[in-house]
Amino acid sequence: MIYGLALKIRHFFYDKGWKKSFSPQVPTLCVGNVTAGGTGKTPHVEMILRMLIAHWKQPAVLSRGYKRKSKGFQIVPHDGSALQYGDEPVQMARKFPDITVAVDKDRVHGCEQLRGAGVIVLDDAFQYRRLQPTLSIVLVDYHRPVFKDRLLPWGRLRDLPSRLKKADSVMVTKCPAYLDEEERASWRKHLKLSADQPLFFTTLRYTSPSAFSRMQTRTTCIPSSASPSPASPATNPSWTTFRTATESSGVSSFRITTPSPGPISGRWHRP
Repeated sequence: MIYGLALKIRHFFYDKGWKKSFSPQVPTLCVGNVTAGGTGKTPHVEMILRMLIAHWKQPAVLSRGYKRKSKGFQIVPHDGSALQYGDEPVQMARKFPDITVAVDKDRVHGCEQLRGAGVIVLDDAFQYRRLQPTLSIVLVDYHRPVFKDRLLPWGRLRDLPSRLKKADSVMVTKCPAYLDEEERASWRKHLKLSADQPLFFTTLRYTSPSAFSRMQTRTTCIPSSASPSPASPATNPSWTTFRTATESSGVSSFRITTPSPGPISGRWHRP
């Protein structure tokens, strides 16, 4: 009860503008959740990075670097250690050697240091209210619905489930390969999303066994027929969130429309 009250007061202060939020000069895309892990955030960040690398100049990643030994802003080297930079930033630096991966507890300062990037992917920054991202994507675990969970320490929610209404897009992760329209509509109803919030469902497919350092997962986006039409803009009119384009022959297609250089598209076969 005390934790929930503290969250409500904190968000109220930011929503009223009594505590200031800053918008970076560089476009930012936040990938986060409202639970204490378990939503498959890292594979989804990697999926987004693959799309940005193919269609956008100089993407970068900014993470807090949880439990790292180093302090302040740090560029993560490809041969860096998890102890110094955090395990997930090191993993991404090794998988994506051509992009900049950085860590900084102060996300505002970190974005300032990465102002030469074309776009910054903010890893797990949905609760970082000091920074206002251009676009926010929030992940929800299919197997642990937030509407059936409780706040810490009695459950795994680290934030209020009502905060989903502030996301530009919501993704339900770790889903079965097929969901009928009735179940998709039920998720939208229980998550209490607004009519203009796109809702997507994703599933994970693991690749063939290989060297541990090269182990990968593949994220598949399953379009939601309950999602709004592509005409609905996100909060920033020059950005729209993930949108369904087509679904045929067992292939999922979607796109991100961005200010520059144009639409970003991706196609993944279902497992």
